[in-house]
Amino acid sequence: MRKLLALVALLTAPMLPGQTPVLDSLLRVLPEQRGAQRCRTLSEVQWELGFRDAQRALAFGAEELRLAESLKDSALIAQALNDMAITEYRLGRHRHAIDLNKQALRIRTALHDSVGMAASHSKVGVAYTDLMEFDSALAHNYSAARIYAGLGDVLRSAQVRGNIGHLYQQMSDLPAAERITRETVAILRGQQNDYALAAAIGQLCQVLQHMNRPDEALAAGQEAMALYEKVGSKMDVANLNNELGQVSRHRGDNDAGLAYYKRALELGEESGDLNGVATYALNVAKALVDLGRPKEALPLFARSVALCRAEGYDDQRMSALAGWVAALERTGDLGGALALQKELTDLRDSVYSTQRLSALTDMQVRYETERTEKELAEERQRGLEQENRIVRQRLLIAISTGSALLVLLGAWLVVSRQRARLKAERDAAIIAEREQGLKALVESTDAERKRIASELHDGVGQLLTGLRMRMEAGASGAPDWDELKVLAIDAGNEVRGIAHRMMPRALGELGLAPAIGDMLEKTLKLPGMRHAYEHFGLEGRLPPELETGVYRIAQELVTNAAKHAKAQLVNVQLMRNKGWLILIVEDDGVGFDAQRRSAGIGLQGLRDRARVLRGTLAIASKPGAGTVATLRIPLSNGYPE
Repeated sequence: MRKLLALVALLTAPMLPGQTPVLDSLLRVLPEQRGAQRCRTLSEVQWELGFRDAQRALAFGAEELRLAESLKDSALIAQALNDMAITEYRLGRHRHAIDLNKQALRIRTALHDSVGMAASHSKVGVAYTDLMEFDSALAHNYSAARIYAGLGDVLRSAQVRGNIGHLYQQMSDLPAAERITRETVAILRGQQNDYALAAAIGQLCQVLQHMNRPDEALAAGQEAMALYEKVGSKMDVANLNNELGQVSRHRGDNDAGLAYYKRALELGEESGDLNGVATYALNVAKALVDLGRPKEALPLFARSVALCRAEGYDDQRMSALAGWVAALERTGDLGGALALQKELTDLRDSVYSTQRLSALTDMQVRYETERTEKELAEERQRGLEQENRIVRQRLLIAISTGSALLVLLGAWLVVSRQRARLKAERDAAIIAEREQGLKALVESTDAERKRIASELHDGVGQLLTGLRMRMEAGASGAPDWDELKVLAIDAGNEVRGIAHRMMPRALGELGLAPAIGDMLEKTLKLPGMRHAYEHFGLEGRLPPELETGVYRIAQELVTNAAKHAKAQLVNVQLMRNKGWLILIVEDDGVGFDAQRRSAGIGLQGLRDRARVLRGTLAIASKPGAGTVATLRIPLSNGYPE
């Protein structure tokens, strides 16, 4: 009862400071709504409130999910899961967001809700990107892009492809980033959407700049600029001017770079973009210093630092202070440089090192030479005392350093012994693991031999025995040639079936990707079973031993999902990406405790197969949440890229 009262109090709380009129209106009508209408309003409340108080928004999301489940409306349940995933993402709980989105994805797949499926794939991709799990992020983004393209939604497909381009940039695969971005630009040129096209061309500008092709980057940036100006997006025009300033300076044209930076600053001021103004003012100042005009740069450094102080942009403030100190030194204002250097040091929150003390002392000495002779006489004695203190400090530092080295030497000896012991234990564990893996392979080989022997005995053997008996019976009279022919054909078909199960024809004739597709069709053609299969970047053939090994691993994973996991949906993705072959098999089955069963014979056998291919197999699962298996094989490690 207390929990119920607390929830009611939370959901009916008065309007919060900063609460929008839209949110206030939704909260007023909510108490009188019921059923599906209340579900939809709860969804809107969670969205609006999530920008201000994500924890409170989650309470509305929990009610939305409970109500949808009580209504037994699958579409509303999927929407509630989707809404809660967004809120969890805002709270920084990316794993929770992924789990909720995957639940929504399974429901939407069962409902054949293509738009919802694409949206779920896209959100999962974003969360995986933030977790730096780029393989999974790529797979889900490619799925979203394919669905949007199939629906004819060119703009959303292009947006997701832009995300894929950014992913390749983060993975330092710049050729792939350029390819996907150029394809996106080509798609958008036929659409009447200048803003989306400008964003794609602007992204291409960044990629080309990172690829050290400034001339091409400049041309792309200027085209994107014209489109942004056409739609009147000042902040985007300002940001692109700043980007083109960097490109121009990369080309060695500092004057053009300065002009672009100044234009960015002007537009940033007009649009009220404080972060942008701080950045653009700093870049203008740096360009002026590089052009030999440090005095003109000083007010801009001061402005950038003041904005950074006011808005809390500490990283940018450090950069601006460092530039300001250098500019003051070039203009001869060593006193001002010294004061700012101290502020910069305080901001970095670091203890003066010997080098820092030396630098400050040197700056102080240069500053002193500009003062009167009388002041120098008064300061000389203090300077000597300061020097003596520094000598004593250096002596103490030397003694401390020697002591520290002795301590480190002792620690190194201890650590070396520990490492030797740990290495011995690790080697023993590896040997034990390999022995277990060898045992698993031997057992699986014996099981395979027994299965083949059983099939030969029960199938081919029986047919050949029947054929022999009928031939012997026909020795005394006219044999039934038609019946003998049928038996011979059946025996041949049985032998071909066994051979096909040992080495599928599709694998030898067509390659890995078509063979896995053929295997999925045959293995998962069961009542109540669905599957999805996608592959990217496998236009050419791979070495036969690699194709066979990956096929066998995929076959066993899919068989496990069908027979043991009680799965209704199996998703398989196969891709070749920047020197890696990646296979992902995901099911919605009962799952298991991956920590407790990681050493089981079946999983160990799969990992040993992966190790033979110089790859790794990761299994992620928990009871009731399905299983995700990810096989990664480096193509550069003995295989052609």
